[in-house]
Amino acid sequence: MSEFLDLRNLLQETNATLERLEREIAQSPHDWSLALTAESLRHRQADLEDEFAFLANVNMLDVCDYRLIPAYNEDYPIISVTRALASFQELVTTVFDAYKTQPKIRARFTADIVAGSTLSFGYAYPGSLGFVLTMPNERMLFGESELDRAIQTIFEMAKAERPAQLAAYVARVGVASIRRLYAWSQSHAEFGLSVDIRWRRQREDRARLVVQKEELARLREIIDQASEEKTEPFTVTGELIGLDIGSGNHFRISVPLAEDVYGWISDSFDRASHYEIHGRFTADLIKRSKIYYSTEREDEWWELVRLRAVPN
Repeated sequence: MSEFLDLRNLLQETNATLERLEREIAQSPHDWSLALTAESLRHRQADLEDEFAFLANVNMLDVCDYRLIPAYNEDYPIISVTRALASFQELVTTVFDAYKTQPKIRARFTADIVAGSTLSFGYAYPGSLGFVLTMPNERMLFGESELDRAIQTIFEMAKAERPAQLAAYVARVGVASIRRLYAWSQSHAEFGLSVDIRWRRQREDRARLVVQKEELARLREIIDQASEEKTEPFTVTGELIGLDIGSGNHFRISVPLAEDVYGWISDSFDRASHYEIHGRFTADLIKRSKIYYSTEREDEWWELVRLRAVPN
């Protein structure tokens, strides 16, 4: 592993020197000695990258090449870089967790899930702004690891063009993953950053995603439009506090040791019968909830289907 760290430092130094030389060449384009030195450094850079990829594989690491592409110039506010990388890390961990354990509405991770999905810094390189990151990944004799599946799913979801396409992934990776996808697309769209991501083993691209800033802005809009509605039947017993079967069309029931239940009266409710206010009733209800994919927001409301008086 010390050899791996030494190699990483050599790459950083080589990239920094090459970047400085290219700036000098831009100022002195006819200085052939600078051009020859730069060409020699590029060969050294390529050799070091090959060696880095080889050692990463020996150490059971996959390589993620994450390149940021600005809209107009190469000015990168530090917050744009940190948000892009942090939101991508959260997205990877959330989708990995969904495959490793189960899909979730809200992201909650155990220590082993975090450890198994944490990207580590390898080195940075110029040419837009690129980061080479590493992550441990199982070498499967047959099939794919959970991490392989997570990366492939993320790249597929990032190309979604309709809310219905994203909704199809919820059963596989959960609402929490779609929310993390939203945060990631927002971090890029907000600063006008396109992205080119290569997931590699040695020098082979196992998966690749190239997304323009316009596509990421559109992805954010699509997730904003997406939501999921659920209905669940409930039966409660309590005191009828209010019942308006006229223009208000609402009800309220006080339930012992719980918050009051209130909402709307169903069209199928028997409005012809008599119901005594402050009487005890068993209520058949439907709980309706709407879960938004873009935020932690969740709306819920109750619908009263039937009231049955509880004998004294």
